[in-house]
Amino acid sequence: MKINPWVFGGLFLLISCIWMWNNFELPKFYPFEKTEKVEALVFYSRPVQPRLPDFGGGVNDLMVKFVYQVDNITYVSKYRAHKTGQFQRSGDSLLVEYSINNPQRTKPILYYHNVSSKPRHEDFVKSFLHTKPNGYKALDLRENIFTYEDYGEYGERFIKTTGTYIKESGVIKLSPLIYYQNRLVGDSIIEEPKPINKDDEKIFLSDFIENSDKSITEVNTDLIFSTKSSR
Repeated sequence: MKINPWVFGGLFLLISCIWMWNNFELPKFYPFEKTEKVEALVFYSRPVQPRLPDFGGGVNDLMVKFVYQVDNITYVSKYRAHKTGQFQRSGDSLLVEYSINNPQRTKPILYYHNVSSKPRHEDFVKSFLHTKPNGYKALDLRENIFTYEDYGEYGERFIKTTGTYIKESGVIKLSPLIYYQNRLVGDSIIEEPKPINKDDEKIFLSDFIENSDKSITEVNTDLIFSTKSSR
């Protein structure tokens, strides 16, 4: 049976147009696949080169990474934002659709700009630092998320985690969600975020007490962290 080349060409053109309309991405879910929705938290947002050349002098795409939980299991996923309505900053949240059979496969469906809708000068950022002879400890608070670093033993010990925090009566309580592993790609070291789920990945961080001089004290060590910067 011969295939009409015009039919084949039209089908190819249709598939190509759909692929381009979807920003050169394959469909996230199979036909009739069962999905659910969950709210996620953005912890990373960086510009990347757009897939298509922009002759209008527009902005780059954004690579956005987010963390979410399904049945008390933490997952990390990402999406590529190519429209301004999809652009988000750390601390923003979004509603994602995920596959019930494989919650790692996600598709953003609604974007909440609770942080990115504010001017940059109104961002809440506080950074604290404690130096020690063989390293340092640092706590960064940015909107509703934190990043904690513990670098010591002359580089032999390094812990970096990110999660959410709350403040209650001058006490900062941290809830870690992800930790970071260094991965060598060529000659570059890439930080790869990993969800905290296994017992050997559990990281229990101390509470911090706010002091009157704007420093903070790590409760389980009594170490004082001075203010690096705040606004």
